[in-house]
Amino acid sequence: MSTLNITVCGGGNGAHACAALMAQQGHKVRLFSPITYEIENIRRNYSENDGLSIIESNKVINKVKLEHITDDANTAFQKASIVFVIVPSFAHKPIFRHIAKNIEKDALVVVMPCRGLMELDVKRFLPNISVIACQTLPWACRLEKPGSRINIKGAKNKIQVAHMPFVLNEIYDHLLEELLSMKIERVKNMMTMTFANIGQIFHPGIMYSQFKSNPNQEFSREDTPLFYQGVTAEGADILERLAHEIHEITLEVAKIDDSIELEKILSPSEWLMESYGNQIENRSTLQTMLNSNTAYKGITVPTIEIDKDRYMANFSARYVTEDVPYSLLVTRTIGNICGVETPMMDEVINSLGSWIGQDWIGQFEIAQKLSTHSRLPVFYGCETIYDFIN
Repeated sequence: MSTLNITVCGGGNGAHACAALMAQQGHKVRLFSPITYEIENIRRNYSENDGLSIIESNKVINKVKLEHITDDANTAFQKASIVFVIVPSFAHKPIFRHIAKNIEKDALVVVMPCRGLMELDVKRFLPNISVIACQTLPWACRLEKPGSRINIKGAKNKIQVAHMPFVLNEIYDHLLEELLSMKIERVKNMMTMTFANIGQIFHPGIMYSQFKSNPNQEFSREDTPLFYQGVTAEGADILERLAHEIHEITLEVAKIDDSIELEKILSPSEWLMESYGNQIENRSTLQTMLNSNTAYKGITVPTIEIDKDRYMANFSARYVTEDVPYSLLVTRTIGNICGVETPMMDEVINSLGSWIGQDWIGQFEIAQKLSTHSRLPVFYGCETIYDFIN
């Protein structure tokens, strides 16, 4: 493969992993975030380390150099043939706005992960740009120090993608397979990705099941609960109940839209086997699969420090603030439209929301009621005066 100019948008785990792995292949990589203090911290650590270190099995296996680290959207996308967008869903809109203004004419945008109904934002902000949406992040990874150390804990065997426009040439899938070193499975209908999104099951489901008896639980750094490896039999049952409700919603939508690919929407156990295969040591049950997946080894719940060596679960982390309003709540809302009961979703959404002062379902119901009795611009996608005028 010839050397590509690649821009990676984001400053977290996935963005660092992507930037490092693309640079390791010899491509020219720019890392972009519009958040100035984030970029300044990344630059400082990158400079002190003289590069970005890739860690596997607790050992530095390589140190790579990036072409540019910037918060300047005017230069970030120059000559880029591929733009990876690896940010939480709540950052998609501002990133898409920067891309629309600055991207090269024939560039490809790859969004990972896409989360629920991302096609609505793509149609609005990137209507004439080739986009590939990935169902999940290709790697299990953790950022040890921004700009300096990224730990690649494991890689999936394959990921699902959908194209916008659908007629996008398959050569892009082959390109992604080579760049990511994994199989790409193409999905016909972008909405299928909304239902196939495993993050809406695992992330809110595990955060809820781990702490439903005591969300104010305190612990030391050494005793921080493991995330996937800490799932109990009860926790696995909650995940399977969430998956069942999503399946019921999908069946109702598929009655109306026959382009929904039911076979692409996997159960949690099926998804784990498809994604990680031999990295799973015990395949007996969903619980044992999560507990024994070597790619998940050592991953802990997100935390906040409340005192010296005293921590609590951080329910404002993206596992909740992204994967509920941009994933599980989206699917639940589609279920509501279809008349599908979702008691497990409701319990998870309401509980997690109450722990951080959010009433997501209540807010949805108010917005739904108001939308039928008003013509507010926001209900038509107009959030700025420029949207309104255009």
